[in-house]
Amino acid sequence: MKLVLCDDEPQFLNYIEKVLRDHFDSNIEVISCTSYIALQIILEQEHSCDLLLMDIRLPEGNGIDFAREILEEYPALPVIFISGYADEYYQQAFLNIRPYGFLRKPVNQQLLFQLIQKVQEEQRNKTLNYDYFKTSNGLEKIMFDDIY
Repeated sequence: MKLVLCDDEPQFLNYIEKVLRDHFDSNIEVISCTSYIALQIILEQEHSCDLLLMDIRLPEGNGIDFAREILEEYPALPVIFISGYADEYYQQAFLNIRPYGFLRKPVNQQLLFQLIQKVQEEQRNKTLNYDYFKTSNGLEKIMFDDIY
């Protein structure tokens, strides 16, 4: 599974990356960034992100609005928001986006693991038309239709 993590706090990114790698071992590849601009570049280059965890408050603006843009291009991408804030504005905005989940900082590790495992399970239950292969660049998703 390829997971992209976007948060403007480098210490938080390092912490979550370590927690995920320790728990999921080599079954997960975590790519992290600290801005929406970097996130856009990652999504364009990777083409195979399975899950996006993103902060709501980013330096360039509102993560909910950014997620709305991302979901227009990648409608099947599960998005889990992570934030230390949860006011009514966010709750109303969630009604429009319908994120896969929401975690408050400090993150409950068990809840994070459960959400990720749920995404993995749902992906396994879909008709698989791809598989992952380890390459020098990390895990690569290869679509069966691309194999000749």
